[in-house]
Amino acid sequence: MKANEIQIGDWVEPRQCMIPTVYCKVEGIYPDGTVHLDKAEMLFTLDELAPVPLTPEILEKNGFYYDENKKAYLMGVIFQIKSERYGLFSFKICGCPYSLNTVHELQHALRLCGIEKTIEL
Repeated sequence: MKANEIQIGDWVEPRQCMIPTVYCKVEGIYPDGTVHLDKAEMLFTLDELAPVPLTPEILEKNGFYYDENKKAYLMGVIFQIKSERYGLFSFKICGCPYSLNTVHELQHALRLCGIEKTIEL
């Protein structure tokens, strides 16, 4: 992984370590390029981390549903905005206009949309 691809809170998979295929959350990123993970007592370099693949099971576990008509997974999040002049408005975000391949890409896309959602694996 590259330094510009990772943020605190992202899910990653440590490569070649004592932890057998466990997904970990990034808890700290240091100036020297090392990363602290929530389930590990040692620091990792970015080369020792792999992205977690985004699967249908992960999407469904986190509130996404498959739309047969659009042939895509969608997320039905309804946001409400109150305006003193016009009252209460609601709108729905139904997905992203681009493809996501990893869990951390999904996390970044949700953050960019202002959606504070904890992704469960």
